[in-house]
Amino acid sequence: MRQSNLELLRIVSMMLVLTLHADFWSLGVPSWSEIAGSPAASLTRMTLEAAALVSVNVFVMISGWFGIRPSLRGLASFLFQCMFYSAGIYLAMILLGRAEADVAGAVDNLLLLGRNWFVGAYLVLYLLSPLLNRLIRGFSSGALAVIVAVFYMVQTAWGWVADSAVFDGGYSPLSFVGLYLLAALLRRRSSALRPLSWLYPAGVAANVVLMALIARTGVALSAEAYSNPLVIMASVGLFSAFASLRMRPSPFLNNVAQSVFAVYLIHMNPYVAPSFRAVCIRLYDAVSGPLCLLSFALVLVIIFAACVAADRIRVVVWRLFAARVAFCR
Repeated sequence: MRQSNLELLRIVSMMLVLTLHADFWSLGVPSWSEIAGSPAASLTRMTLEAAALVSVNVFVMISGWFGIRPSLRGLASFLFQCMFYSAGIYLAMILLGRAEADVAGAVDNLLLLGRNWFVGAYLVLYLLSPLLNRLIRGFSSGALAVIVAVFYMVQTAWGWVADSAVFDGGYSPLSFVGLYLLAALLRRRSSALRPLSWLYPAGVAANVVLMALIARTGVALSAEAYSNPLVIMASVGLFSAFASLRMRPSPFLNNVAQSVFAVYLIHMNPYVAPSFRAVCIRLYDAVSGPLCLLSFALVLVIIFAACVAADRIRVVVWRLFAARVAFCR
């Protein structure tokens, strides 16, 4: 059963993904000279980046909270959504004369080869979920807490400080496994989540300071890594705030939340992402101050709404497809 408080969090996390990609990903990381020369603008951008960095972690944690219930229908639905946009946008680009129609391109788009790190990592998590669910059920809350604590100590030391490719800065299936277990642990302790909400503003503030220190000293750490312990800390805080929120069921929010992944698949498609980035750069160069923030907010809300609306087509097509395929019924 869907919980509207966490469906709202799913929506918020996707808006934060858009914010993340509109900030450092599009505009670049501020250098120390930029920070010193334009402290207000740089501080605003670093704060928005730190606040939005929790987005992917929180999105995965929602799956860990509910627990993935793997099925052929669920797997087919996930892959269908991914390929619907990958193949659909590719065909549209061919018709517009912006892509070549060839076998290699068709195979690349249908199989999503090298096109989307999140899809690959989440697919591995989905396939591992039966094993993870059994592990979660087999351990007491105390034992699960020890496992999660050890995991994050190892990830922090090996995956963040030492920058091991095994964790890939939090972009790996292994990091998703850690988030899945962390969310399962939080669910067991759901009665004590509200006090953890302060971790979000504290983690964001601490990470802004870290960004400035890295820019000033050049130390080999990444404040933008999803494996950054301050990002994990802020993710727990934001997740706890929404998980402890009491809301009446909202069919509208639940409906919108079903389509938010389309926002990611569309704006980060290789044929669309360069245009998204170019719009952000032009907007940043054209306006400044509060008007810049308002302009970005308006543009991102429009992009979000347009993608969610477009996903209604995919929903209808999937229902028609699923009704005719035995294992999807």
